Parts: sequence; structure tokens; C-alpha cells
Amino acid sequence: MGYDQPRTLYAFNNTYLQPSVRVNKLWGTLMNAVYDADPQLIDPPTSFKAPKNVVTASFCGISGMAPSAACASAGLVRSDLFNAKVFLPSQPDDSLASSSVVTIKGKTYNALPNTPAEFVKAGGAGINQDFIKRMLGRLGGNPASLLPKNSTLSNSSVSAVDFPADGSPPAAVSASVNGSTLSWSESSNDVVGYRIYNVTNGGNTLVTSVLESTQSITVASGQAYVVVAVDITGLTSPHSNVVSTGGSENEPDPEENDQEPIPPTTPPTNGNGNGNGSGSNGNGSNNGDGSGNNGNGSNNGDGSGNNGNGSNNGNGSGSNGDGSDNPGDGTNGGDNGNTTTPTETSRR
Repeated sequence: MGYDQPRTLYAFNNTYLQPSVRVNKLWGTLMNAVYDADPQLIDPPTSFKAPKNVVTASFCGISGMAPSAACASAGLVRSDLFNAKVFLPSQPDDSLASSSVVTIKGKTYNALPNTPAEFVKAGGAGINQDFIKRMLGRLGGNPASLLPKNSTLSNSSVSAVDFPADGSPPAAVSASVNGSTLSWSESSNDVVGYRIYNVTNGGNTLVTSVLESTQSITVASGQAYVVVAVDITGLTSPHSNVVSTGGSENEPDPEENDQEPIPPTTPPTNGNGNGNGSGSNGNGSNNGDGSGNNGNGSNNGDGSGNNGNGSNNGNGSGSNGDGSDNPGDGTNGGDNGNTTTPTETSRR
């Protein structure tokens, strides 16, 4: 059966249905015709007995070999009829090895040594690299194609290859909140999960970690949150924008200081130097390094003291007159802003 000239099987869909439907209808018509001619050929009175060497045996669905513990753990054990003398599986399967895996965009990959444990599925299985080379040969190909399409492992626990991480931190996500539901956008293509932090009042507390397939959670009211993406190598993205369910992300204001400022203490500024003498024009003067004032002694040598006033650490020298016309030579003065008691002399 066929066409004289090559043409598509879908040429007569409107008249003869889809190709598979046409084949089934043709086969049904043939079998019904045989049954009408000789019912026992189609519906014999006795059941078919399998030949002695045909047996039912289990095998690993990825390799056809005898099931291994890793294959059984991965859920890839299948069963079928075999010729016990020729094709019965006997060599243990070596296609799978126990492995820890991660899921990225619905596909399973081998976890790396630095993949955060919170995003790793323990007890998974990975395809043995030697088996990949043996099956795909020098032409290579996608090892995931070695997994049976109807296997529960093909989308969950079996990893075929290592994920080619780009070595760069993931991109920051954009977060939003609707009522008590916190949602965020996707990040980079090597992200394995997300961490949600509570940043209310300047805090930074981890709320939970979720796998990359999750992009929303329910959160408490009156709080502020950020989301961080984590890739397969453990690198993290910058914080998302802060979203709030009524809480504040600002740090608390520092307490106010109610104490009045204490003014600086000013040391005494006046020093007095007193000179005693009775000489004419005796001058007791305080010559300060700052601003000293010159003292004036009496001109009559009558034993009166010459008082000098100096400010701030002024050093004054008072002359002590001896009743003669010569200038007094007393040197008692104020030192470092301290008042010196004048020296008493007897009057002549």
C-alpha cells in the first residue's frame, strides 16, 4: 500500500481522517472480515501459551540492562518479555549514579558542590558520564534524550548534565504585593530559588526560601519585604525593591538627648601684681604674653604699693622702692592669672 508518487499522508484529512485514524479503521475492517470468514482465527477457544524460553523480566528503562539500585530509586525499572537464552538482561545497569539535583525552568541538573542545600533535592540520580559517551559517541548530543519520555524521572529526579552557569550574580527581581500575597518577577536563567527577607524597621530576617518554580507566597500584614534570587553556584542578586503590607522599612529614629549643653569653663583672667616701694616713678608693670596692663606706682616714694593688673596668664613685675629716688627693684607680680599678696614694707 502507498502512493505511486511521494506525497504527504495528510493530503486527504478532510475525506479520510488523520493517517493514524485511517490505519486503525483499515485494520479493524480487515480483522472483522477475517472473523466473519473464520471466527476461530480471531477468537480461538484456548488461550495462547508462551514458548518455554519466553520469560518476563525487569530491566532499566534507560539502558536495557538489569536494574541497579540507582535505577530502581529513579523509578526507571520496566518489565517485558525476553528470550531467556539470548536477550535476558544480566549485566547490572551503569547508566545512573546517585546524585543530588536541582531544577531550573522545569528541567533537572546535577547540583554543584557550592549549590545552597536549601534548593537541592537529595537522593536523586544523574546519568553516568561514561554511559553518555558510550551511547552518544563522538557525535555527541543532548544526554537528556536518553531518558524515557514517559518516565517520571524525565521531569523530576534524574539529571542528565551539569548546568552551564555563567559565573555572574543573578539579576535583581521586581517585587509587588497584593493584599497578603507577595509576588516577584523571574531572574536569570541559572536561578535555582529565591530567598524572602523581612526588612521591617531596618531589619533583615530570612522569612523562607523557595524553589525557582515558585514566584509568590503569602506574607504577614504590617511588614516590609525584599526578594533575593540565588543561582546554582550560590551567587545572589541584589535586593529587590521593598514592598510593604503596612510595615515600615525605615530604621527607628534615634532617641533625643534632653540634656542641655554644658558651656565651657573659663579660667580666671585677671592677675594682680603688687609692688611696694617709695621711689620716684617706680613702675610695677605686668608684661603679659597676652594682653598685660601696665601698673602705675606712686611718685612720692611713700611706701605705697604699685599695683599692676594683667589679664590671662600675664606676668607682671612690681618694683619695690626703698624710699630713695632710684627705681624699685622688687619683682613680685601676678603669675598665671593668680593674685600675689603684696609685700609689706615699713614706712620711713
